[in-house]
Amino acid sequence: MARSRLALLSVLLAVAAGLAGAGTAASGKAPLPGLMTGKGPWGPNDGRDLKQRLKAIGLDALPREALALHIHQRIAMLVNGKFAPLPAGIGIDAKGKFITELHTHDSSGIIHVESPVNRPFTLGEFFDVWGLRFSSRCLGGYCTDGKKRVWVWTNGRRVRTDPRRIVLTDHLSIVVAYGTFAYNRGSFVSPVVAVLAVYGARGARLRVRWLVVMGVVGAVLLTAFRVYRTTNFTVIQAIGNSQTQHQILKHTSVNKELQLYAGAPQFTGFLLERTDYGRNLRWGRTLFASAMYPVPSLGRPFREGSGVLIYNGLIYGPDSTIDQVIPFQGELFINFHVAGVIVGYLLLGAAFALLQRGFDRAPTSVQAFSWQYVATWCAYLVAGAVAVISQIFIYALWPIFALAIWSRLGPADQRAERLVPGTQLDAESQP
Repeated sequence: MARSRLALLSVLLAVAAGLAGAGTAASGKAPLPGLMTGKGPWGPNDGRDLKQRLKAIGLDALPREALALHIHQRIAMLVNGKFAPLPAGIGIDAKGKFITELHTHDSSGIIHVESPVNRPFTLGEFFDVWGLRFSSRCLGGYCTDGKKRVWVWTNGRRVRTDPRRIVLTDHLSIVVAYGTFAYNRGSFVSPVVAVLAVYGARGARLRVRWLVVMGVVGAVLLTAFRVYRTTNFTVIQAIGNSQTQHQILKHTSVNKELQLYAGAPQFTGFLLERTDYGRNLRWGRTLFASAMYPVPSLGRPFREGSGVLIYNGLIYGPDSTIDQVIPFQGELFINFHVAGVIVGYLLLGAAFALLQRGFDRAPTSVQAFSWQYVATWCAYLVAGAVAVISQIFIYALWPIFALAIWSRLGPADQRAERLVPGTQLDAESQP
């Protein structure tokens, strides 16, 4: 099971704070007995309807486990950014009178395939045994709604076909998620900006008109990419198929994109209004909790008190949806009022000054890129959130931290050569 655990972990990190007919028997006819079509959490659904479901989908009510075929898979489910645990006892009669080929013994997420015959079983059959509606459009009571949809990955690869037809092979890692899932465009915009900054400072100066052209083209491409990531098209289809390109461009609107991001002041106003304009100040508690929010394990105790959960709770209520980030200036306000916003942005400006000085004094292009890359992400705080920057510092900036440590801890002669290639040691390091 080690391979499946590693594959599952890689998907979830990449992952994390990412639908044809459902709820019918395998033949696609009548709805299954006892089908769960509501919102979670879901139980094992192991009551009187289980035997009827097995009959409808062609599986057996076995008196005991059969091991002609004995394999396992691991599945994780997420709904609106939170884990939806897989219950124990799926496919096992509540009174212990029978067991079927597809079942779970505990809540670890392991699916047991134990059959008297060696034949392929599918993920759709497992959900039918469970009696939980599942398709490319729905997971229980959660169905495609705007940007929210069902996403499925197996062994780290996104499934773009009918997920019900996924064959349950040994050690297969499966992730089923409902919500908004997107590849952050900033993850490749920030390096491009850093490269252009270094090129402009150390190579040929970039003309203003070319920067404007690149900005306009970049805005269109980034908006088109946002449209693409909400579809099931592959990269090859998006690049080489004219009909696919037409569908993507048809829904590409830079105007809507600008209006979306221009709505930040209204979101901040909503936050201030719903928190009674800082009447009960948090005194830094939510800021610290938001910074700890993306930290694995150690951050878990802080998440309930983070600005992320507070903000999403104000928007969605008890729905438990987590797909919005709390504005930095708004979180400063609910912690320290107006003074916090002023001091917070003064400190942010001081950080930019230090980063600019580091960029100007960097002896190599690689170091200049590192300074600019960090500064680009820090600039996101102007319109972004503490939790996002914390996530970037934890998961994306470690190569830069490693470079900084390596540059300072190496032997003096190598350090001088790395920082200023082709120079001799400075006077202090001479014997």
